[in-house]
Order: sequence, then C-alpha cells, then structure tokens
Amino acid sequence: MSMIREATLGLIRAPRFSVTVILTLALAIGCVGTLGNLLYAVALRPLSVSEPGQLAVFYPGRGEGLIGIYPNTLAEINRQQTVFDELCGISRGAFSVRIKDATSRRVWEGVDGSCASVLRLQPTLGRVIGREDVPTPEQPARVAVLSYRFWKQSLGGDSSVVGSTIVAQNVPLTVIGVGPAGYDGITTDIGPDVTIPLGLESQLQGFRPLALWALGRLKPGETIDSALAAMKVVWPLAYAATATQTSAQQLARLGSPDVVRVESAATGLSELRTQYERALYALTGFGALLWALACVNVGGVFLIRTIARETELKIHAALGASRARLIGRIAAEAALLVAIASVLAFGAMSTVGASLIRTAWTSGRREILRVARLHGGGALLSRHRSRRRSYWSPSPLCWPRTCGSYVRCLLALRTTRSRSLVSNPDPD
Repeated sequence: MSMIREATLGLIRAPRFSVTVILTLALAIGCVGTLGNLLYAVALRPLSVSEPGQLAVFYPGRGEGLIGIYPNTLAEINRQQTVFDELCGISRGAFSVRIKDATSRRVWEGVDGSCASVLRLQPTLGRVIGREDVPTPEQPARVAVLSYRFWKQSLGGDSSVVGSTIVAQNVPLTVIGVGPAGYDGITTDIGPDVTIPLGLESQLQGFRPLALWALGRLKPGETIDSALAAMKVVWPLAYAATATQTSAQQLARLGSPDVVRVESAATGLSELRTQYERALYALTGFGALLWALACVNVGGVFLIRTIARETELKIHAALGASRARLIGRIAAEAALLVAIASVLAFGAMSTVGASLIRTAWTSGRREILRVARLHGGGALLSRHRSRRRSYWSPSPLCWPRTCGSYVRCLLALRTTRSRSLVSNPDPD
C-alpha cells in the first residue's frame, strides 16, 4: 500500500505526464475495444441456441438471385436428403400489429413445425410453435410467439400475455408463448418481433406459402462442403418431383434453379455482416496497430522520464531504498496509469460501442419497416455475399401476390437498384 501511495503522489506531482499517458492509453484501448466489440456483435457472436456450430442454412438460387422453397418441395427434400437431421423452413416479412389498442409495424418470422426441435428452443413463457400448429401449410393455426425483446420492451414483461390476443392485418392471433431470452431469430440484425406458423402469411397478406431458407443441423461427420455436394444432387430431383404445371411453365421461361448454396448458420444471417464484415476486420486490425504504437510511445516516454529522474532515484537509494523498491515504485506508477486509462476506456467503450450497435440495428430495422410500409406486397432487394462474390436478391419482407408480379418486380428492381429500396445501392 505504501508503494501505491508513493506512486500516486509521484503522478500527482507530474500532472502533464500523467494526463498525457492516461489519455493516450485510454484512446488506444477504447478504440480497439470498441471496434472489437462491434466486430463480435456483427460478425462473430453465435446464435443463442444449443450447439450453434452444427447449424447450416440451405437456399437455392437462379443465377444471382435468391428464390424460395415451396413447402411440398421442402418435404420432398427432407425425404431424400441424408446430411441433415431435419430441415425446417423459415420466412420473413413485416405486417401491422395491434396490441392493447396500439398499432405498429412489426417484423415477423414464419417457421414450420420442426424449427423448434432443430433450434432446440426453450420458451420463456408458454410454448413455441410446434408441429401441431402447422398441420399443413394451407391450414396453419392462428397463433403467435412474441420475441423476448419485444415482450420486455413493448409489454413490460407482462406474464399474462400468454393466452391473450393480438391482431395482425385485422386477423386475431392467440399468443401461445414468449421466445427465449437472447434469441432473436436467425436474421440477427433484423430480429422478428412476432413468430408465426409458416403459411399463416398467406392468410394475413395473401402470399403463397414460401420458405426463404431451409435450416438444419448437420449429422455427425458431415461438413458444409459435404452438405453442399449432397444438396446439389437432391435439390433438382426434389424440385422436378414437386413442380406443378404452373411452376413448370415458369421454369421453362426463367430457367432452372441452377445455384445451390449451403452456408454455416452458427452466427445467423446478417445484412450488417454482409456489408461491413471486411471493413470491421480492417478497422479492428488498424485499431490493434494503433494500440501497439501507443504502447511503444508510452514506453518511450516512461524511459525518458526515468532517466530524467536519475538524481531523485539516487537520493532515495542514498536514504536506504533498495533497487527492488525503486523498480517496484516505477512499475506501480505504470500499473496505476494503465488501470486509470483502462477504466476510462472501458467506460467509454461500453457506452460508445453499445450506441454504435444500437444505432446500426435500429437504423436498419427502421429502414426495413419503412420500405415494407411503402411497398407492401412487393419484393425488396437485399444484398447477400458468398465466399467469392456478392449478389442481389429479392428480400421477402413483402412477397408479391403472384409469381408474375414477383418476376416483374425483381427485373425492375435489378435494373434500377433504387436508393429508396436498398440502403446500399452499389452492388460491389
């Protein structure tokens, strides 16, 4: 304690040196810490489910576009595939919801009856959507599960919400449960407020039931590459086996779905990651370099100050101070400065980092709801990135009512790439 007291008094006697070192270290630590937190939140944080590393998402495409999977096709894929324990269909969109006389635009996620077992979800209240809620895509139960975040923020954590009724698109839905804390859907930066049975969106908004992604757990010994190879064989067979006359005509006009994608879903699906992952890695590396340079500079300043204190140290030695005590005092001063700088840095980091993450998430969510409100019933473009290229595809916030309108909307949007529909109009 006496050494710490002496170190504190020594730093007080040199205010310029102390303030300079503290601010330099605080800025460096705060910079790399904030960027690291942001990188983790956007690109590295795993889904809050059991063993997320086993999860993979499958979705077919046509050229550079993303297409959906009809429920009967997904059932046929499940019958033929051997690399997943089971595949469940997931979709996404936005609709108007009225709860306790308050109406707002909310993001929904549609899941089929096997998603709860695939994700191994344990609800906070009530139960999650199960197979009994989706006997067939044409006859889903009119039920809903609220996300934990939405339940806490909008309903104040009211435990009596289970069994109550919400109104979506003028259709009453019975709330059967509240989702688990920490889990906010597989679309991590656009998490749903309400989860509904896949197929219910056709009753609410007039779309044909369509899954955007098929999510599953890889069987032991299977990898993403082996799953991709298997699905490239299974998908054309399942698509051909379930193609109706109408879809056969569309197939002849548009070309066969020729791209099959299987990707890890350990960290969920994220537009923010697609757009900013590389930039965040680069910025975090730059922040680490800045931190290293700051440490070198501070070390040099300490060395110069120690040399300048040679007379003071000789006097202490003449008064009986041992070499170990003198070295310990200098080390205590350094540790004290680092501790103060770290406290300031982590305080600022927690505030600024949380603000950046909240701003990015809220801005993206607000834009999605705005576009969904303006273009209800129309397809939206979203940007997806594979390992080798980025591509644009229709995002299913509001699927069009017919395949023809879907194709026309897609072609028009791909031609104009309107700034009013996408937040980043530059595809590359």
